[in-house]
Amino acid sequence: MNMKKKNWRFAISILALIVTIIFVLSYLSIDRNTRTSRVNAEAPPPTAPNETETSFRILLGLTDTQNSVWDGSFEISAGEVVRTEPWRFMEGDSIEETAGSTGIVRWKLTTRPARAFASAQNPARQNVVANGVTVTLSKTNSSTEAVVKTTQGEFRFRTAEITYGKSLKFLGGRAMVDRVPAATAITKLPMSRIILPRRPTATAVSGWLICISRPTRNSEASAGRCLRTMR
Repeated sequence: MNMKKKNWRFAISILALIVTIIFVLSYLSIDRNTRTSRVNAEAPPPTAPNETETSFRILLGLTDTQNSVWDGSFEISAGEVVRTEPWRFMEGDSIEETAGSTGIVRWKLTTRPARAFASAQNPARQNVVANGVTVTLSKTNSSTEAVVKTTQGEFRFRTAEITYGKSLKFLGGRAMVDRVPAATAITKLPMSRIILPRRPTATAVSGWLICISRPTRNSEASAGRCLRTMR
């Protein structure tokens, strides 16, 4: 009789545990769906890229074997420069504001060895990587000519002659221009809120990591807190 009571109590305990687990999982699922719906509702709807815009990626320093300065400018004969975005910028690189002009942009950038984790930092094997800018244009025509002037040399191309899948090289192969899809940002985030650790280590991250956080007086400390959170 006592054995039957024990078995009955054990069965009730197991059943209660199963019911509890099902309840917890259901609650978590509902909570997650609610939070996802709330985030989606708060997020602004994405803006479709303007079909009249064209974007070109300008890569500089493709064959560099040592640090090289590629400060320069981009100008078009007809049309407007809608926006200019950095491509593989590092510390010290920047895009300068050109007040009062819609057809020219200037930048400061230098090619440098690729960043490596602490365990892979071998100066003898660190290749210099190209960087550059992506420019998005509008109101161009078949005769629009672009002029790129840099401290390493100057080159020109007609925007109509570079189509998707085609690229042109200049300055003996040191520079290249290709066409890329035009993109539109769905939100504007100040650069002060983008924190990139200067010296990532293998124990801290397993790949590139960008932490988005509130601006602080000590951005490196904020990045460290983010890294510790992400481990």
